[in-house]
Amino acid sequence: MSPTTLKLENIFANADIPDELKEVFVYSTNANSTERTMTITISSQKLIPYDIIEQFKSYIKQRYSLNQFLLKVKYTGTTMEQLGVDEYYKNLVFYVNEVRGGVRHLFMDSSARLEGTTLYISCRYGVDMLDSRCGDTISRIIAAQTGEAIDVVFEDNSNEDDLDKALAETLENLPVIEAAPPKEEKPSQPEETDIIYGKKITEEPVAISDISPDAKSVVIAGKIIFFDSREVKNEKTMVKFYIEDGSDA
Repeated sequence: MSPTTLKLENIFANADIPDELKEVFVYSTNANSTERTMTITISSQKLIPYDIIEQFKSYIKQRYSLNQFLLKVKYTGTTMEQLGVDEYYKNLVFYVNEVRGGVRHLFMDSSARLEGTTLYISCRYGVDMLDSRCGDTISRIIAAQTGEAIDVVFEDNSNEDDLDKALAETLENLPVIEAAPPKEEKPSQPEETDIIYGKKITEEPVAISDISPDAKSVVIAGKIIFFDSREVKNEKTMVKFYIEDGSDA
């Protein structure tokens, strides 16, 4: 299939089209008037920032009272390398998070390089989990957008020595809390929620995606998706784990 000669302004008359989308052509359309849904695939030779796509999707959905509006991008006559691997990769992370919710934070401080038909992604966090959950997804997204068959390899770029040293020093400075001797009293009825450690939590949990960088103390509830532990100095144990709640991780 080849792109049409239509532009977005031909479909959305009198709508505000951002500059980045004015010169793209419509590749295909699919609409359902009964369910009030629409999907448009556009064709471009220039990289379109993810935030421009998302802002336009939200704008069109609200303006025309749609239940769902999807705007997909197909890059024709160009390659990932020609688009710019670094900039394309920044966009790619957001698309991966749409498909595999809750993985965006695992891509923090990551980078990518393209060698032949292999995209090497260097990450500091959760490489094992990303490899098992996201490798094929990334390949499929690239194939849909650029038509290229790209293999994905994740590389562990975490500095475990520095991490272990920092956490070990933190643990070493923590006060040792001796367990209080058991009291001789009648056994009480168990709480509705079993407490493994600490006090009973009374606050309502917040979504991980809503946590701001300057938050000092929050309550979250979710599922542990990765766990690792190792012994450090002074017979203490360092524990690392990832938790997701459906909104993020």
